[in-house]
Amino acid sequence: MDLTTFLAANAELTSLMDTAKVKRKVVRNQKKRIRAHMEEQQLEEYTAGEYTFTLKNEDTFRFSKKAFLDWLDNLPGEEPDEILSLLADFESDTTEARQVFKCKRRKPNDTPQSSTPA
Repeated sequence: MDLTTFLAANAELTSLMDTAKVKRKVVRNQKKRIRAHMEEQQLEEYTAGEYTFTLKNEDTFRFSKKAFLDWLDNLPGEEPDEILSLLADFESDTTEARQVFKCKRRKPNDTPQSSTPA
């Protein structure tokens, strides 16, 4: 059994993966710099080449049965038939605002837009 082809292909693949790893790190660091710039300049949208970055706040609601039951156990004097209103209260109490940063490649026919302040 000749392993020469396997070893050569594996060595080439390892080299390519190492290069990709370095490039992913560079891209990740650049995205961090872009995000920091957007935060400093209070921008909601930023276009760089064929990419459009967005940064905005949005409310999120995370539901789990365990969290709901724990929350329900801590409410004194509540009746089981009030579950629907309690669920709405639970959603209100556990919804949190968070910042969302996205990078999306523009379609070729999109024209570059200027950055817009928040």
